Amino acid sequence: MAQPIPEEELAAIEDAVRRHPGSVTAQQVASGLKYGPPLRTLQYRLKYLVDADRLVKEGEGRWTKYRLPPVEEGGKVIAGAAEIG
Repeated sequence: MAQPIPEEELAAIEDAVRRHPGSVTAQQVASGLKYGPPLRTLQYRLKYLVDADRLVKEGEGRWTKYRLPPVEEGGKVIAGAAEIG
């Protein structure tokens, strides 16, 4: 059985995405992390965050970018953001 991903690592990925305006590539996220996981591990964690509606994926393959989901004025995340690509 797979081990759960530590929440602090997921939060660090979200913070790395948050620091860039617009959307970012996996390589840009990796460069913003202190612990620097292997690219495949980062891709798995990005997919986990997308599936949990914590990030939005745009594009496919090497053109894939990630961004934070839209937020309403009350601070609530708008769920069900469409995947572009």
